[in-house]
Amino acid sequence: MHASRRLAVLRPLLALLVLAAVAPPSRAQDGGSGDDPTSIEEPLPPEPPPPGDDDRGLTEEEQRELDAHLERGERLKARLKAERAEHRAERAQRTRRDLPRGFNPLPPEPGAEWLDARAALAWDAVCEHLGVDAPRPVVRFASQSELRAVLDDELLAQREAIRGEGPAAETEASALAAALSSALLAKFATETAEILVCVDNIESLALLLELPELASRETLLAVLVHECVHALDHLVAPLDESFTGCTTDDELQAVAAVYEGHAQHVARAVCEARGWTPGFDA
Repeated sequence: MHASRRLAVLRPLLALLVLAAVAPPSRAQDGGSGDDPTSIEEPLPPEPPPPGDDDRGLTEEEQRELDAHLERGERLKARLKAERAEHRAERAQRTRRDLPRGFNPLPPEPGAEWLDARAALAWDAVCEHLGVDAPRPVVRFASQSELRAVLDDELLAQREAIRGEGPAAETEASALAAALSSALLAKFATETAEILVCVDNIESLALLLELPELASRETLLAVLVHECVHALDHLVAPLDESFTGCTTDDELQAVAAVYEGHAQHVARAVCEARGWTPGFDA
């Protein structure tokens, strides 16, 4: 797929990103009037469990059934975990097989140290290009569910700033979060100031969009450069404050365009200077 077509596919996903019972305390019991000690009723002691019951009120047979059910649940979770790992390995193998010349596959099981080294390269390159010196944010792998939780919070605050609190804002934020949580390769989380990388999304989108180069070291490095720009911008003009300060969708889109445009502009320049352009164009 030509680079311009790939960008046309991915840009809407990036644009969506940035559009990005407590019970009352119990009252003290009334102690009654006068000095009559019988005015306060003593609570009745609990009835002892019938013979054969445990502390939870289950019979021995019920307890055996519960234990068996829990054991089946643990076996099912272990099987699902193994199947997911096998499916992920198959996806990674297909992606590596179809990688274009000049691209290197991600490690089969990329670890925290490997990601940290790539993040250091990206951060240092961006800081040098912009002429700034700032502490590097935490960069870590995250699951789709973690991305969903972050997006839920950020997007709800944005929608409430425009729509006001209520079901409409909650519904819009939830729908956007659900869609984006499976469509983002990485995300800068404003509340924790972390860069989150989702390998599952990287591999899934590489197959879905028929772009195996998305699951390459070169592309991930370019993505990290882009997210590092967001992290630096956040230090100067906090993204969350800028987004939640918008009172209309037009304002939100304009602010998003500024942040995204700046991140893409800097990322392109950094990748060109470092010879990382193939990853940026992927």
